[in-house]
Formats: sequence, C-alpha cells, structure tokens
Amino acid sequence: VPFVGKDTPSSSSEYAHPDVAIGLTMLAYRYEGMRRRDFGAAFVHLRSKMDAEFGHEMRRPSSALWIEWVQAAGRRVRGTKRRTQAEIPSLETIADSEPAAPLEDMLPLHLIATDDVEYMEGLFGLLRRSVAMLQFYLDEIVFPEQLSHQSMKLSANGQDVGGAMLFARCIGFSGTPSTLLPLEMGDCIYQMGDDGKMLRTVTNPAVVSRHMLPADWTVEA
Repeated sequence: VPFVGKDTPSSSSEYAHPDVAIGLTMLAYRYEGMRRRDFGAAFVHLRSKMDAEFGHEMRRPSSALWIEWVQAAGRRVRGTKRRTQAEIPSLETIADSEPAAPLEDMLPLHLIATDDVEYMEGLFGLLRRSVAMLQFYLDEIVFPEQLSHQSMKLSANGQDVGGAMLFARCIGFSGTPSTLLPLEMGDCIYQMGDDGKMLRTVTNPAVVSRHMLPADWTVEA
C-alpha cells in the first residue's frame, strides 16, 4: 500500500486491492451501462467467437448466446419462434434498455453488419444495460486483460537469497545493521562507534531543530 506519511496511506490505495477493483468495476457498469466502445468490443468479440465455431450459424453457442440476450431484452431474433406471454421475462429480469431506433425482429448474429451505424446504434440502446452482455464483456475482455496472473509463482525471502541454497559464498553490506542474517553468513559485524555517531548527529542543535505543530496538522499540509 503506498503511503504519503507515517500511518497515512495515499488516497488511491483503497482501489489497489483486486477484489475492491473488481467490485467497483461491476458496480460502475451496472449503474452506467456499457459505453459505445465497450458495446462494440463485446459485439465484435462475440462475432469472432461465432466465426471460429462449427455447425449451422443459428445453432452455434455464440448465436445461442446472442438470442438469449435479445430475448431477455423483450425482443425476438428472426428465425426463432416467438415466445408466449408466460415466457417473456418479467420487469425484474429484463435489462434496463434505453429508447432506441425501432427494432422489431432482430437480425441473427451472423447477418448483422457492424458498419451499419444506424442498426448498431439501435442495438446499443437496447443492450447497453444488458446484465448478460455486460458479464460477457467483463469476463471475456476486461478481466482477462487487466487481471492477468501466473498460476505458479516463485517466492523467496532473505534467508533463501543469502543462504547456501543459491550461492556458495555471500558478501553483504547494509546501512541498517541487523542480526537477522542467514545462518550461513554468521553474525553481523558492527562498525565500532556508528551508533554513537548517529545519536550525536540527531541530537546536535547545529544539525536539527524542533518546531511545535498545530493540533490539526496532517501529513498533506
């Protein structure tokens, strides 16, 4: 955690934890919906997945996912059966869609031209708050890119680095002497008189001075 002073973390450190960043990202998209570039990236990614799949276009997994998104928004994809009133999602399950260009029966995924600006704008207004499409965008694009990590990691501490496991001989120097050395290095050799010199310096009025700070003083002041 980055600090700006003693016991004072920086104002941005609260967003450094991965779980916090993930939670705030999901909340931001749920409240604001996807931006146009987010929607475009998710749509293009879904199309590319469909192109890599086999079988009839309407029966491919990506096409089935597209049909689910459209049906959850209260519309129908051409070539699929029209659902009964009981099958239409309730207001609690339908994503919050915004007014868009009139779109009745939607085109199947493989027939949509991404360069049709007017049609894509209508899709954006219909699906920009779709929970399912938002989850797809985060899981397939955002999180894999921003939260990449290795499944296996190498770790070591001072005992490993300075011990005989890595090197047969070790020579070290530290400006802050400590007895916490690897056993193979033996005892720390202190320079005679160093502690006394440091104390004399920090208590010398010619070197340091003191000032009374107000009670409301902070590290940012």
